[in-house]
Amino acid sequence: MALQDVSASGDLDLTLPTLAELEADGLVDLWCGRLASPSTGFSPATVEAYQTGLRRFVFVATEPDRRSLVDGLLPVFGDNATLRLVVDELLDRYADRTVSVTLSAVSSFTEILVENNVLAAVPAWPKSRRSAPDPDPSHYEPDEVAALMAAASDDQHKRARRVRDPVRDPTILQVLLTLGLRASELVHAEVSWLRGEGEDTILRVVGKGSKARVLPIGASTDLLNVVVAWLAHRRSVVGPTTGESPLFCRRDGSPLTYDGLLYLFNAWLAIANDRHHEDPSRWAAVPVFKGQAKLHACRHTAAFDMVRRGVPLNLVQGVLGHSNVATTSLYVKAKGLELRDALSDVAVPKWR
Repeated sequence: MALQDVSASGDLDLTLPTLAELEADGLVDLWCGRLASPSTGFSPATVEAYQTGLRRFVFVATEPDRRSLVDGLLPVFGDNATLRLVVDELLDRYADRTVSVTLSAVSSFTEILVENNVLAAVPAWPKSRRSAPDPDPSHYEPDEVAALMAAASDDQHKRARRVRDPVRDPTILQVLLTLGLRASELVHAEVSWLRGEGEDTILRVVGKGSKARVLPIGASTDLLNVVVAWLAHRRSVVGPTTGESPLFCRRDGSPLTYDGLLYLFNAWLAIANDRHHEDPSRWAAVPVFKGQAKLHACRHTAAFDMVRRGVPLNLVQGVLGHSNVATTSLYVKAKGLELRDALSDVAVPKWR
């Protein structure tokens, strides 16, 4: 793949170094080719965002000398204090989502360096010394998630009792909070979307623009168990299913609609807050976001949790089904939140 130095507007970015200027023994070209490979699933816009991210990182990391990739960038990875300063400098100059894309791009490039014996190990991105940002206002904290799950599993509470199901409801909630499915994707899901058995089970989600993505739910034993339990319960209550049967349905077997899902979610919220008022020392109060934000906050929660656990941004992008990694950065905006859980020693880099 030829090196690209054109911005989204079609103009050359004369401030940042070009990719050709960063080239070292074909490593940048190798990296660009991997980004564009069909196996990554990256859109052209994401590839361009990653390329610009690498240029941006080099621009900041090698100031004021503007040294080459070999002489200027690699020593940064050998010193945690310097690496931390570079991250802080990026945060001072650029928007949060821009920094997230930048660090994700450089992280993927360092994998190329390790494979080619340029670096001994992939660096662990340090946490910024600055204070942590306010969390995304439309996501649920762990204690709020626990309260919601307990409410969805409650088969005794009188609220909306005729439409709730103590097996289906917590399964729906766990799928939303773990996989970050859009509400529209969940209500349109069919039994045929589930394929394979055991740890090889996948959920083939059809999202916006009829674009499909594959989620290996068999990798999560807990999630797989609740989905399997729901399907068994569904068959016992509603009867046999076909591939076109809705994955989640009403108690009479008819498809669950968006309005029906929102009604259920409002019931879970109300039950959770009823339980909080009855026993505030045990159950957290759950915020009631306006309108559709109630449901969409589950998607934010899944994304935010993945980033906090150190899942690389490009993988979060794949799980959520975003065509552009910049959208993923916007969803999980967390200033200075690095793509690694903890600071670890970085081996001094070597150059062949």
